[in-house]
This record gives sequence, structure tokens and C-alpha cells, in this order.
Amino acid sequence: MTSWKGRAILSFSREAGGAALIAPVVELLQRSGADVLLYAKDRALDVFSQRKLAHKPMIAFEDLEKACRARFGRLPDLVFTSATSLPQLDMTEKLLWNWAAARGCPSAAAVDQWQNYAVRFSGKRPSERLAYQPDAILVMDEEARKEAIADGLPAARLRVTGQPALEETAASAKKLDRAAIRERLGAAPRDFLVVFAAEALKAHFSDLGYDEQTTADFLLDELGKLAPRSRRPLRLLIKLHPQNARGEFEPLLATSRLPSSMAGMELSAMKAIRAADLVVGMTSIFLVQSALMGVPTLSLQLGAKGPSLLTLTKSGALPFLTDAAKARALLSKLVLDPAAREAHLARQTRFGRSFSGSARRAAAECGKLIMKRHLEASC
Repeated sequence: MTSWKGRAILSFSREAGGAALIAPVVELLQRSGADVLLYAKDRALDVFSQRKLAHKPMIAFEDLEKACRARFGRLPDLVFTSATSLPQLDMTEKLLWNWAAARGCPSAAAVDQWQNYAVRFSGKRPSERLAYQPDAILVMDEEARKEAIADGLPAARLRVTGQPALEETAASAKKLDRAAIRERLGAAPRDFLVVFAAEALKAHFSDLGYDEQTTADFLLDELGKLAPRSRRPLRLLIKLHPQNARGEFEPLLATSRLPSSMAGMELSAMKAIRAADLVVGMTSIFLVQSALMGVPTLSLQLGAKGPSLLTLTKSGALPFLTDAAKARALLSKLVLDPAAREAHLARQTRFGRSFSGSARRAAAECGKLIMKRHLEASC
């Protein structure tokens, strides 16, 4: 077992999901005695600030070694990051793994979602497929490990550790005041609140057959038709992804037959889910959080040109809805029929995953890397 006292860790994330993923591990390492120099960019800055986790804005790579020596008196024992940024958006994670390798420092990176494995470790050009890899890649479960291997990642680098952000989901949800959150959203106790988990698919994954715009359009249209039949007033919240802009959805909202609809991202994902009577999305990790929190959840991948990208549908916990007619029928049942919602919730339990101990297992794998490098240096 690794002793973390006095260990020097350099850590980084850019995306909100990446920050939520590594934060529990960073906090555990700090409680165990490690000195963690945590850098961040963009949405990760907000996540770390909200957790009151000490961090700094990412600096230029030419200044990084100097900063480590100033903080630790030496190079770090480990570089630990998320693996969540698309290469066309940011290359910092990938360049940090190379920076570590060039200096003989072990590196580990955590994956947050059951999709897009290869792109997380590739550059911007086709010739850079899987060109950036840390020493250890931490994945969520055995399903993720197999899928990562099928996508070309080397089995020898993969470690099954769980998903630390999802480890926190169920426990944190119980502490959230549902009534207070709904009041903040303007949703009355009797209102039926549908939360749509938007994603930035249109800009980055244009070949799926669907995107956040087409799906939101379908959902708004169908809810508008259901509203006169519903015993409870229907409301819709479009929960924006950090890469979405409210203006993208305003034309849809302006022409919708469901006037009590809005778009925003001021609420955290867990607060939005806690307020919801039904969560609808496409392939976002938001849907996994929703299922773990016991909220009826629906994945719409209408017109999908390939297999499902969501682990909930791959496991059979949710139906893989590619046909509009079938999606329309199920949506109607879930909105109008409490018994149908209960049956749907029962099916969701097929997911059956527990992420308890994820942060501890991730830390343990990081410790193994440090010990391995120490032994190699002693030989």
C-alpha cells in the first residue's frame, strides 16, 4: 500500500465532467498526506471553486517544471488528469502525459463515460490516432475496459477503478431539497417537470443522425401535444451542456406549443435531476446520474446511424429508441401514466452498477504507478 505522505502530485482538468471526476480522488490524496498541485481551465475552474478545492489556472508548459520545483522541490511523483477533452477543443491533458513521460514521471488519466474512447487519446489529425497515452488509463467497469480495447487502446494500460463522480451521485442527491429547487425554477408542486439533458453533438459529432437541436425539437413538439391531456401542468427545462448557448434553443422555445419551457445551466446536474419528474436526453452521463438517483429516464437517439452510445441502453436498463413513433408512444406513457413510470423505473434497475469505492481504487492504481517507478529506479 502506498504511503501518500510527502508525495508530490501534479493534477489537471478542463471540462466540468472531468473536474467532477478527479476531484474526489484529489481530495482523498490530500487527506492521505499528498501535496497536490491542481491546475484547471475553463469549466473545471468553476467546479473546483464550488468544492472549495485549492487550484490554479493552467500555466504555460515552459513554466510548468519551474512551478513544480518551486512547490515540491523536485519533479512530481505522478501526473494525474482526467481524459475528457476532445482534441479539437483542448490538448492540455494529452500534452501533460507527454510532458510527464519526457521527464520520467508516471502518469494516469481517468475516463468518465462509456463512449469515444480513442478520441480521448488522439490528436487533431488522423495520423495522431491514439498518439497520446498515459501510463495508466482508469476506466469505469469491465464493459468500458472491453469497449476501450475494441477501440484500439492497449489492454496493458487499462485499469478498472469505477467512476468517482458517480460514487458521489446517490449520496449527494439525498441531501438536496427538491421542493426548494423546484421553487427556484418556478415549478409548482403539481407541475410535471421534464428536464432535457442537452449535449454539444451538433458541433462535434455531426454524423450521428440526431443532435441536441433535432431532439429538443421533437421533445417540445410532443410535450406540446401532451399538455392538454395531462392532469398535471407540463414544464420543460433544457439543461444546457457547458458547450451549449441558450441562444441555440431560443427559436425552438419561441415557437413551442409548450409556453412553460426554459433553457439554462445555472443549476448543477444533480439539482436539475432532483427537481425532475422525468429526465430525457441522448447519450449524456447526465442520464446515468439520473438513473442512479431513481428518476425515470429516457434516451432518445432518433434516426441513429449506428449502435447506441449510452451504457444504459447497452445494458438493457433503457430502451434504445431510434424510431420516432416508438419514442412518442413511450414518452406519452411516462408523462401521463404513473404506473408506466413505476414500471419504467423497475427496468432501470437492470443497470445494477455500484460505484462505491471508486476514488479509493483510483488512488490505489496511482499509488501502484509510483511504486513501480520507484522500484525501476532502484534497479
